[in-house]
Amino acid sequence: SFHRESSASSRVSEVARSHFFRSYPRITYPLTSISLVAENLQRRLQDPERRWVTQMLKETNRLIELVQEWLDLTQLQAAPERTL
Repeated sequence: SFHRESSASSRVSEVARSHFFRSYPRITYPLTSISLVAENLQRRLQDPERRWVTQMLKETNRLIELVQEWLDLTQLQAAPERTL
């Protein structure tokens, strides 16, 4: 029973990792696009709109970093012998 539960848990983890790797571009491309648009707007706008766009850019970059960290952790979990 324990072996079957452990085996099923391993399969679920593998499916989740596989789904994440396939989904990664669909997650990062929109964030990168938002970042590029915000950078262009930031140069063209005046305050107070510029401050709003600057904050949006900071938050978008934070999301990009979080997604990258998630990917790194997922890769480490898939191959614990690797180092990041």
